[in-house]
Amino acid sequence: LVAVLNYVLEVEREEVLRECHKRLLKFGRLIVTCLTPFGSVFLPKKPKGLTKQSIVSLCSIGGFRLVYDRPFMFGLNRVYVFGKEESK
Repeated sequence: LVAVLNYVLEVEREEVLRECHKRLLKFGRLIVTCLTPFGSVFLPKKPKGLTKQSIVSLCSIGGFRLVYDRPFMFGLNRVYVFGKEESK
């Protein structure tokens, strides 16, 4: 989900992530990039950036566990790599 999670309506985000979980292969990875709240300051016409905590929480509800994350583009964006939680 490259730079799209903050564009998905809040009420639909969990459903989108659950659907990703269903379609991802057993050892697959979900890669998410998203504008940070800090990045939102410089791009006011874009949807508000999401915090690391909110993305990790959403993905956890969707059945994923965080494997790796790192800021890029001077902290305006962040990349996350999630693995599947098989219990979901």
